[in-house]
Amino acid sequence: MTCLVIGSGKRVEDTLIPALKIVRERTYLFSRNNEKREYLCSRYNIEGLNNLSDLPKEVTKIFLAIPSTEFFPHQAVLIPIILLWD
Repeated sequence: MTCLVIGSGKRVEDTLIPALKIVRERTYLFSRNNEKREYLCSRYNIEGLNNLSDLPKEVTKIFLAIPSTEFFPHQAVLIPIILLWD
């Protein structure tokens, strides 16, 4: 299975990505902070996304690790993409 993590804060760095590595989930990371995204992708050997519209179709789980005030703008982008897959 494949998952997408949105966010690049301490929870993502210290908890979420390490847990996904333990269970051997293929993981993509999206963050508006390009520098932090590149650092985490390099550190954990995962693939980064520059744009949510590049979301691979094999993603089956999405983890939102972002402030609640940022949830709806990301949801507005993700829902149309996911609906087009079917």
